[in-house]
Amino acid sequence: MLTSVDHCHHRARGNIWLMKRPRYMRACMGKFHCRTGWKVAMKPGKPLMVARRGQQWILGLPGNPVASYVTAYFFLLPLMRALLGAQNCLPRTITAPLSSGLDAIGTRREFIRGNWDGTQVYPEPMRDSSALAALAGSNCLIDRPAHAPLAPAGTGVAIYLLENGGIY
Repeated sequence: MLTSVDHCHHRARGNIWLMKRPRYMRACMGKFHCRTGWKVAMKPGKPLMVARRGQQWILGLPGNPVASYVTAYFFLLPLMRALLGAQNCLPRTITAPLSSGLDAIGTRREFIRGNWDGTQVYPEPMRDSSALAALAGSNCLIDRPAHAPLAPAGTGVAIYLLENGGIY
């Protein structure tokens, strides 16, 4: 999406080039008089760029495929729904008990890939942000707020179902 901005089109080879150069991004967005932001405290999911110029929206997703998927789920899909006039734009959560415990979380909100079987959620053991197979085999994202304590098995956690973009 960043490459649709005419000035940036010939300079940026994908969004990761631009995102690793915040000074260039500020200059590029400043030229178009856009409000912009690119830091988001979530994992996976940074950097993310959101800019608006009048009615035009520009989203720059992370270069990592898993981080790009997660940020598109939480930012791009709701934006598109809102622009299309939907009343319920945001994905909804349901609460499910953990099948196994999860470690405490640091300073960023984490979305852990998992599988929900209708009764409990199974966290995906491979949590590396480049693990595409883990994402492909998951049907939900487990929401762990920043600074969340250790969550033992059986703890109820909020999950986002990936099917239908979280709208059900």
